[in-house]
Amino acid sequence: MKEQRIFAEDRVRATVQARLHSAGVDSEVTIVDASERGLQLAMPVALRPGEIVEIEIGGQDLAGWVRCRTDQHCDIVLEEAIDVMALLESSRAPITITRLAESGAGQRHPLAVALASDGPLPARMMQAAFIVALLLLGIVAIVQLVNLAGEPLQTARIALEGGSDLSH
Repeated sequence: MKEQRIFAEDRVRATVQARLHSAGVDSEVTIVDASERGLQLAMPVALRPGEIVEIEIGGQDLAGWVRCRTDQHCDIVLEEAIDVMALLESSRAPITITRLAESGAGQRHPLAVALASDGPLPARMMQAAFIVALLLLGIVAIVQLVNLAGEPLQTARIALEGGSDLSH
């Protein structure tokens, strides 16, 4: 059995059908959770920890081994890292995908996930655009406040100089 490693990685909750092949087992399973290095399957058959498996999804075969098993689920550690979204999107079956919040406090808006991401270039570009937009809004707000604060001072200065109807 391979050494068990703990990975801190983004997990995606998904509901997608796949096929599991193992020694003497050929069964339909449902992927309920996925990450770059592992899958959680809902499945009717019992597998032993350490057992080598192959999961077929969207025409791709993924090799791995059983990390642990409960009554309802089986955790699979994959031999190679995968692109979760590309794999799930390649499935021919209808799927439901939601990204899990790292804190476990619930679901986050996709924009918030992208802005908080340390990931690929599009997420970084969104972060930069968001920061620039906030800076521009801040500058506009400060200019407006200065203009509003400056008008009464200008009026008072004119009145003191006697160039206004306010002095009569």
